[in-house]
Amino acid sequence: MERNRTPKQHMSSLLTLVLFAIFAVCILFVLLTGARIYSDVTARGQDAYSQRTAVQYLSGKLHQAPSGQAVSLTAVEGSPALAITEEIEGRSFTTYVYCHDGWLRELFTFSGMEVHRGDGEKVLPLQSLSLQFTDGLLQVSIIDGQDRISKFSLALRGGKEAAE
Repeated sequence: MERNRTPKQHMSSLLTLVLFAIFAVCILFVLLTGARIYSDVTARGQDAYSQRTAVQYLSGKLHQAPSGQAVSLTAVEGSPALAITEEIEGRSFTTYVYCHDGWLRELFTFSGMEVHRGDGEKVLPLQSLSLQFTDGLLQVSIIDGQDRISKFSLALRGGKEAAE
């Protein structure tokens, strides 16, 4: 048994198909927009995390120093480094914080030992670290993996750095 369809029925079916296609395109547009926004928010959050972590790490290191006199600036094979000296059980140790091969690194060793840039433990991805003492403040400038520059100042315990 064959049914004859009227033009009105054909138009109704076509209209339904067109509405479904428009609905599908709208859903796809919303999904793609949402994915892009999520990606942007995640990237911004990761960037902020990297910058905050670097600031908190350096701040924590300075607060661990027994005094501002234990903190000095030095170089590890030409890379600027923060040196924090402390005495543990009558022996002198130095913690070096510096940047090498795209990483912020830390090296804890006996004071006076020869140190090499590759010896330190990788802490955070970081392209560059610049350090300078000004009026009892450690001025820090970092360049992260995406070439963004962050500058901040950290106060030393006791307010004075060690003589270089």
